[in-house]
Formats: sequence, C-alpha cells, structure tokens
Amino acid sequence: MPGTITVPVKLKVTASEVTINVPGNTVVPQGDQTIRWVLTGGNFAATNPIDFGTKGPDPGDRGKKPKRDSATGCSISYKNTVTEFDSCKYTVTIELGGVTYVIDPEMTNQPPMP
Repeated sequence: MPGTITVPVKLKVTASEVTINVPGNTVVPQGDQTIRWVLTGGNFAATNPIDFGTKGPDPGDRGKKPKRDSATGCSISYKNTVTEFDSCKYTVTIELGGVTYVIDPEMTNQPPMP
C-alpha cells in the first residue's frame, strides 16, 4: 500500500545559537513510498537541498534525487524493495538571510517484516 512519510525539519536561529532539528534516522517501510521533507524557519537551498550523494534511497535507481517542491518542501517517491536493512546518509541544506546551514541525518529502508 502506498505511504507518505513526513520528515519535519526545523531551523531556529537566535543571537546566541543555531538549532537544526531533523529526525536522526527515518525508517521507510516496504512498498511504494513518498518521503516529504517539510521545513520551518528557513528555505531549502535552491540546488541539491536534500543530497544523498551517489547512494540514494531508491533501490531501483540509486542516483535518483529528491526534488524541491517549494521553498519549504522537498520529496522523493520510490518503491522500497530491499531484503535487508539499507541505510543512506544524506545532507540537508537550508538558507536563511544569506547564511547556509547544513545537517547530515540518515534514512533506512526496512526489509519485509515477519
């Protein structure tokens, strides 16, 4: 059954600190899935806002990249067909007031569960 997983991304900048909150590991169940990153507190970078490098999460197309749907939204859709846990690290790039912020969480494709 198709599913949608929302990954909240929050940027908070004050005079004394910068806080970026992204789930450390998003687990993706088997089947057709859409992953949506939703940002509050800034804008996703115009180029490669969500970057998996050479090992993206789509087991059928590791080079497939998430698309920037809006200044505060990015998404990728694919079919999770892995047979064992498969983790992918990625980079989230956010811009606010001419400053770029980067964080490196990960995503794990889940194999079929008994």
